[in-house]
Amino acid sequence: MIALISAMALAAAPAPPHHYHLDTIRLVSWQASDVVCGSDTVKPVRMEVPAAAIVRGADPAEVAEPVYQFRIDAYGRPLSIRADEASVFYGRISSEDFEPALAGSRFPTAQTRASCTVRYVSRQTPLRDAAIAQLLTIPPDGDLSYNEFAEVLHRPEDTCGTSPTPRNLVYPAFDQLPDLVGHLGGALVRYDVDAAGATTGIELLGSNGPAEMAPMVLQAVKDSRYAAGAKHGCIAGFRVPGRATLKPPPIPANDPFLDPKHRCPRDGSRLVHVEDVPFPPPFQRRNIEGWAMIRFDVATDGTLENLETVRAEPASEFGDQAKGVLLAGHADPTPTRLIGCIANIRFALDDNAPLGVTGGKADNSGGQNR
Repeated sequence: MIALISAMALAAAPAPPHHYHLDTIRLVSWQASDVVCGSDTVKPVRMEVPAAAIVRGADPAEVAEPVYQFRIDAYGRPLSIRADEASVFYGRISSEDFEPALAGSRFPTAQTRASCTVRYVSRQTPLRDAAIAQLLTIPPDGDLSYNEFAEVLHRPEDTCGTSPTPRNLVYPAFDQLPDLVGHLGGALVRYDVDAAGATTGIELLGSNGPAEMAPMVLQAVKDSRYAAGAKHGCIAGFRVPGRATLKPPPIPANDPFLDPKHRCPRDGSRLVHVEDVPFPPPFQRRNIEGWAMIRFDVATDGTLENLETVRAEPASEFGDQAKGVLLAGHADPTPTRLIGCIANIRFALDDNAPLGVTGGKADNSGGQNR
């Protein structure tokens, strides 16, 4: 499966035969409506675009256009993101990237805002007619084969049917780019190779990374060299690797969330035994960490029951994932049933892995602010 991949890994697009089934493939993309907080329209500093979806079939698909509710903190971060359930139509074509994209967006700072809403409006486009900006939003694991993606970019005069053999590939110095935390950036460059193996006819097809990215990738293609032999219409794909991690706000103390009638130790996190689980992939792609505060009961045999999300940051998906962590875990057997316990589940990225190796871990810090 292919969208954009790491720098220069998509060394050249082949000249594939015409796939008539491509005429029935649609690209579904989404754009955010105006953001309204209370009665005010708030203009974002940067609004991340959710990942697109691929639909196969001749007829237009039923597509979700969900509404999300959230708040904005003093740093301009969207928090407490959750879907308005009345707007979610299950079974329709959707994107797993709505909450991560909103969490990665930024709004003006120095003023907190509550009761914010945004709707994601869909657009269906035949894949052959998709704009480069839409192609850039296809996730790396999107449902599109290499040949299908390459054919969309293929021009009749192209002769780059096989990847030119590299002699010296030059990679952009992405570590010098400004790091837009929570952003997914990429670029597509078209180029020719002359008889001596030098690159010519270099053309930026599109870029949605930082402004400094475009000249950087063009220079990298210009400085690269290939084996002798002229080729026309090769494609290089780039992704901006995220370096910084977007941290969630601190986990608050449990005490304000305890039911007065609870029958459980104050720190329920110390009761549970859980295993690591895969980090939510859409948040992993954007290097966004999170946590959830879950209320639950403990049966006498140690089974965790009646799980309920008390709070999740920056988005409700971490609450759903945390429930999965606890459902797969257990507590020690207890003489009497425990009621109203609260555990904090943190999802932290491994700083030593570029894309994050992750898991849910019980927070044994006592639920205090860190």
